[in-house]
Amino acid sequence: MEMFVIYFNPSDFVGCMVIRRFSICGDGAILPDEQAWYVHSAADRSRECLEDVRQHIPSGLTCIKRSLYDDPVIVETWV
Repeated sequence: MEMFVIYFNPSDFVGCMVIRRFSICGDGAILPDEQAWYVHSAADRSRECLEDVRQHIPSGLTCIKRSLYDDPVIVETWV
């Protein structure tokens, strides 16, 4: 199973919106890809920018909004 997380302004891509892919293993382990899945280099937190980034999320997934306990750079997660 895969999970995609959208971040805004992570420390390794300052000022960008980034998608990272994670693999969820049968034992519950979550393994991140070594590289970012997608980077939007001229990003802001606008709805328009987020919609553009969402176009790169594979279809058929469900969005989970961020929790108050998530890292502040996390925008949303798709599973």
